[in-house]
Amino acid sequence: MKIVKIISLSLFLASILSPATPPGVSLSSESKFIKTEDGGRLTLETTKYYENRATEILLTKTNAEGNEEWYKFYGGRSYDKASDFIKTDDGGYAIIGSTSSYGKGNYDVYLIKIDAKGNEQWSQTYGAFYNEYGHSLTQKSSGGYTLSGTRQSCFGDNAAPNCDDEPWFISTDSRGNKVWSGVPQK
Repeated sequence: MKIVKIISLSLFLASILSPATPPGVSLSSESKFIKTEDGGRLTLETTKYYENRATEILLTKTNAEGNEEWYKFYGGRSYDKASDFIKTDDGGYAIIGSTSSYGKGNYDVYLIKIDAKGNEQWSQTYGAFYNEYGHSLTQKSSGGYTLSGTRQSCFGDNAAPNCDDEPWFISTDSRGNKVWSGVPQK
């Protein structure tokens, strides 16, 4: 009898602490979550490559009991990866990650602005031909965003083996338009 109660309690706690995953979806990244005002939470993850489908960014909303209310996918036909997200001053959210579905080549930093229901309001990419990855973000008092990530700096005729990653920062306005970008001075 005690074993059944312990197993039941363990399953109940797991259902509350782990968000629901849409059917047929496998997850590849560590989850990030934000508690919502209604006692539920939003969980940000990256799906695994499966059934000839590239990775996507997945946002899941659960209620206070841990039951799924909705989920949304973000990204395109290629690889899209989630890194972090924040609640924004307007009651929505901003997601940062990396995309090879959009942008100028390879991976680019990917910023997605959504409303409180997960509906995309706008998105922007930042980068050039080589790889740029978005890691974290903050919202500025002006409503814009400060993004931090890394970018690849390559040199020589055959760039592939001659690339270094360096910290990269981007400042945007409230619609994600780049105002400034740069690397820390050494």
